[in-house]
Amino acid sequence: MDKKLFADLLDSVKEMVAIENDELQAKPEHVHRHVISDVKYFRKNKQLSKTDSDTLKMNNCQAFERVNVTF
Repeated sequence: MDKKLFADLLDSVKEMVAIENDELQAKPEHVHRHVISDVKYFRKNKQLSKTDSDTLKMNNCQAFERVNVTF
């Protein structure tokens, strides 16, 4: 690995640890929150079996991959 790239990676890791230890405050635009779905409630509410919901998840992932080819 390139020394510059490795140094940048190491700086990022140190920053992450400092943020986790409350030694540094993350910039608000760098904080992301994700809602975790209650899969059991969703399946029960929609009357889906585990197989049905797994198929639905797989179809959504494949659709996402087709649309989002670049990062």
